Amino acid sequence: MSPKVVLVQIAEGVRLTSNGTTTWINCDLDLPELAHLGPWLESITVITNTVGATTNHSWKVVFYWGVDGRNWNGSYDLFAAIVAGTGSAIQAAYTTTTNFGPILKFALAVRNNTGAALESATVDAWLQLTFKS
Repeated sequence: MSPKVVLVQIAEGVRLTSNGTTTWINCDLDLPELAHLGPWLESITVITNTVGATTNHSWKVVFYWGVDGRNWNGSYDLFAAIVAGTGSAIQAAYTTTTNFGPILKFALAVRNNTGAALESATVDAWLQLTFKS
């Protein structure tokens, strides 16, 4: 039996602006429909689209896991490379299933690659969820 795959859009036309530093700023997403899927996941692949990125803008998708919805472990990067510049990409799958806890929380993270200007882009993101067979 082949694994089941579901594609879920988690961000559409979101304007991500940095705070003018190279520190990652996480913007939590309200995705209750995905919160309790962790124990059944085999992998998560992120598909990204970036429009109008300024010179030093970078972003990524991260997640946390927990057991009670109040205390969180993480943040874990869902893909190794940061997204910089305009374009679309299918990122490498995240497969460390020991981090797929009972409750998951997702966030978009943004920062400057270098410099102190406010950097921005409009982003879209999808999660391709592959479930254990």
